[in-house]
Amino acid sequence: MKVFTSVLCLFGLITVLTGCATPGPLVNSSITPEVRNAIAYCSAGIASETGLKIEAAIVENGGKIDTVLHDKITGVFASIPGVTEANAVASQKLYMDCLDKKTSQEKTSSIEACHAKLACEIDTMQQFCNCRTIITEMTIEKGYSDSFGDKMLKERCYSGQYDLRECWNGEDVNMARASCTVLLQSNGRELPKAMTGTCLTKQKD
Repeated sequence: MKVFTSVLCLFGLITVLTGCATPGPLVNSSITPEVRNAIAYCSAGIASETGLKIEAAIVENGGKIDTVLHDKITGVFASIPGVTEANAVASQKLYMDCLDKKTSQEKTSSIEACHAKLACEIDTMQQFCNCRTIITEMTIEKGYSDSFGDKMLKERCYSGQYDLRECWNGEDVNMARASCTVLLQSNGRELPKAMTGTCLTKQKD
């Protein structure tokens, strides 16, 4: 962002584009969280009126970062009093470069976070499976009563030690899992899965 502001200074636009509050977050459903965060980041330091016009242009474009949006953003900067066409084009390029880079970073971050959450869920299920298997096998091997085995299972495996919700940071587990699955699959990423020969895969065999 420092680069963006510095170049605007060179173009003589600093007095028109900076010094005002950053626009509020978009609420339009067509805007992905990655694009929304990128807009907030790249609009920091831009005059609120200009920032709001940029947001409106992105919403109108369905949240897509493409050549059509390039022209819309150029128009926004060109509408600022005293800004030349050349400066408007230069400002658009700086903004779009920032938007492209930040959106890509945000998307990568979201993909990695989703992969980690799904992997955490599998690991938690694996630990639960191990716990249940060990207690069950021990009960049979030692000849303990079913009631004792049930008591041990309740204390060691079913009393909240293996809560999947902890992997999802308070999100609705089913919705978050589905969203992460779609995100990974749509970006060609393999979904995490239990290793062959572990408790979870043995139960499926």
